[in-house]
Amino acid sequence: IASPAVQAAVGGMDDKRPSQRKPLDLLRERVLARGANLDLADHHYKEALDLEPQHDEARVRLARILTIDGQVKAAIPLLERDPQSGDAVLRYYRFLFLGRAYEQTKRQKEARAAYEAASRLFPDAQSPWLALSALAAAAGDIEASRVALERVVDRSEPLDDPWWVYDTCNGRNAGHIY
Repeated sequence: IASPAVQAAVGGMDDKRPSQRKPLDLLRERVLARGANLDLADHHYKEALDLEPQHDEARVRLARILTIDGQVKAAIPLLERDPQSGDAVLRYYRFLFLGRAYEQTKRQKEARAAYEAASRLFPDAQSPWLALSALAAAAGDIEASRVALERVVDRSEPLDDPWWVYDTCNGRNAGHIY
């Protein structure tokens, strides 16, 4: 099972013709096609932060929306701030999104550190290892890419990645909030 991003990117390539567009561009188009929903989420997360500036989940999720919308430089400061809640899943999302944002701004060293931090939080998750593998491959370090990929492929225990439920975990902290 691939992450939601991979599933969405693959789903966006229904025709069999070779595409000149990058998979992430296709993903962005599919996400932005929801237009009004993305704008609504952006509005509500900003409103939540206006009401409670310490709302870690709203900050991380807003940063994700900004990154998807191409506003990576605006997302980075939101992600560089460590969540105060101590929620391991939220910290994991933060590191994944921060790694991606750093990659998009050509800050490979920082991206690697963010993905490594995510992998330490959830060592059985595939997303940070796939990201580290891709990052190493893009830098031409085939051996490091292979080693990271083996962390996903060569295992006897099942993978468990919080990223797989990112889109479905709304209200996951409702018991704590109410």
